[in-house]
Amino acid sequence: MLVFFPNSVIFLLASCQRPCRTGYVNPVFIGYSINQIDTLVIKSYMPNTNFTVPVDSFSTNYGTIYTTINDTTIVRFNDNISNHFINAGYDYIIYLPHADTSYFISNIVSTATEGSNTCVNPITSLSINGVKNIISDVETGLFYTSGNMMYLKK
Repeated sequence: MLVFFPNSVIFLLASCQRPCRTGYVNPVFIGYSINQIDTLVIKSYMPNTNFTVPVDSFSTNYGTIYTTINDTTIVRFNDNISNHFINAGYDYIIYLPHADTSYFISNIVSTATEGSNTCVNPITSLSINGVKNIISDVETGLFYTSGNMMYLKK
């Protein structure tokens, strides 16, 4: 005789731990006019290769959300294309053609965790132009201004 306990099965499925998804970091530009950052070119490289082994590149497009408060602009790549995020596993160059400025992002550290099917591995630190930066999670209640932020000053 087979006895089925649906509530037990739901509990077991809900309590399963699995690897969390890869987290990403949003660039925050400080001191730039919107005209200087309306076009961004992001190039990814194999890590620890001194930016000599390219992997991919993309530029900002229709899915990018810019949120400006005073002299600070948060940029959110919102097109849901998997390689259009800045995350661990690669190094990046962020080029601002209208400001003729580049930022070299490397040594991205993400803490691997396990949890529910909605969990995300946070980015905890990275280097900007060779200087280590600690990354903190910003929560504003709005998806386009929340998350891991890296601050890029003019």
